[in-house]
Amino acid sequence: MNIWWDRLLQLIELLKPKFYNKLTWLIVVSGLGLMSKPLWLTIINIILSSSFELSITDGQDSAWGFTLVFMGLLYHLINTGLHEFVISERQLPLSKKQEKHDLKISHMLISIVNESYIDKLIAHIQTDDSIRWNDLEKLTKFVINSSESGNQFLCSELKKATAKLVNDINQLLSFINEKFDEYPYGQGITNFRMCLAPELNCDRAGQWEDRQKYDILVDEMMLITETLNASYKNWRSAVKVNLYI
Repeated sequence: MNIWWDRLLQLIELLKPKFYNKLTWLIVVSGLGLMSKPLWLTIINIILSSSFELSITDGQDSAWGFTLVFMGLLYHLINTGLHEFVISERQLPLSKKQEKHDLKISHMLISIVNESYIDKLIAHIQTDDSIRWNDLEKLTKFVINSSESGNQFLCSELKKATAKLVNDINQLLSFINEKFDEYPYGQGITNFRMCLAPELNCDRAGQWEDRQKYDILVDEMMLITETLNASYKNWRSAVKVNLYI
């Protein structure tokens, strides 16, 4: 079916002159000129008609003028509307394939990290200054899967939103790798707990005099997590707007 749209498009573009806008303008203006006779021509027609039963025009100027205007507008519609319609129909199968591809990717990524999970995770990090190893692995998995060449969105808006989200997740991962540590020490379990600088937290392994250094790290953590939270919501909104899920 797509080959027939290609042939029709080629035919339209072959028959469509490059100056069709000027030609449309000429036809319409000529029609309007016939529909609106000048006053002097009307006076002459009245005199000739009353004295000699003659007329410079035959009384059909308005009809001819309307016909020309109609033909000009119809010609313009054919050159623009039909051309755009054929292009749209020809691209429809490709658009459906692209949408199917992006739907598959979005379902996969949302299954790894959904909005509810992000909200709970960030709330936990911000209130307890800690994260579990399994949560760290989920975020890492999201980054790895979304960065694979076969999992790139074709929609430019989704591609941009995903790149921003991945960058913000990486910011959090880098911060956790640098500033978090296993606490309590020696937990001996796979899904162990990591806390923000426990050696500076007086409620964990730190001293009271370390609180200012710790507060600086808390402020940095809050900024990174808030940025990530907003980034994920923007990404999820972009998915909904473009893919309706």
